[in-house]
Amino acid sequence: MNLSGPRIGITFLSDGIGRTLWEERDVVVGSFVSQFGWHKEKRFLSSKNGATALTEWILLVGGLDQGALLPSVNWLVGFRTAKGIECAADPNLTPAGSAMAAAAGMR
Repeated sequence: MNLSGPRIGITFLSDGIGRTLWEERDVVVGSFVSQFGWHKEKRFLSSKNGATALTEWILLVGGLDQGALLPSVNWLVGFRTAKGIECAADPNLTPAGSAMAAAAGMR
């Protein structure tokens, strides 16, 4: 099963990131920005009950809904249950700096 493909979502930006974008890049956006991108995953451990450990790369462009171009790269490590519930966390890199990324959802 290949679950790689296009992704959409929203991202919450802290006040500090908003200030950095405004002061260093002259970009003004709200606390939430839309995200559009591509997701690539690789399973590296599967159990007989269907649970899976995985690593994911997600390339995103955010802020287009607000006239901004905010690219980001995310590398996540997490797990998915047999019922498709997934959670993952790890680093996020953007021109505004680095942060922790966390994701959750269902396939």
